[in-house]
Amino acid sequence: LVLLAESYTGYRNLLLLSSLGHMEGLHSGKPCISLDMLRRHHQHLIALSGCMGGEVPQYLSNGKTKEAAQAAAAYADIFGPEHFYLELQDHPAIPGQLSVNTEMIQLSKDMGLPLVVTRDVHYLHPDDADAQDILVCIGEGVKVADGHRQTFRQVDRSLAPGDDIASRF
Repeated sequence: LVLLAESYTGYRNLLLLSSLGHMEGLHSGKPCISLDMLRRHHQHLIALSGCMGGEVPQYLSNGKTKEAAQAAAAYADIFGPEHFYLELQDHPAIPGQLSVNTEMIQLSKDMGLPLVVTRDVHYLHPDDADAQDILVCIGEGVKVADGHRQTFRQVDRSLAPGDDIASRF
């Protein structure tokens, strides 16, 4: 789930949710925010369904359309249908992304929820990919030459011009 502040109140809620996630919501050592926390501090926030790792896209990629709709309905209930967007990602090289995008469009039609096109940007220019890959290795304590490490090199995660993205949608 991606949360965006709509105003200063929203920004303060983001700070509060971040703090709560670190202090009260630890799950396997990682900060987590519960639905109850979101319900209490959703004011002036805009939520996006997230990348392929998000709850709604995960359900769709596993053929669980009913569960995806239930999760989307829960988020729309918390944030309001005008503040919860189903996310289409501009990453056709990610396996399953195009299929999930197609299902998101159908879910949007079925539920009357708005769509937004995003791109998971990790660096500005395509030739910055090597530097980002090295930073990931440093963060994970592995070497670039390690054959069994996680890498995102197969997907361009640079900032693409808006007209390029628009032409694909």
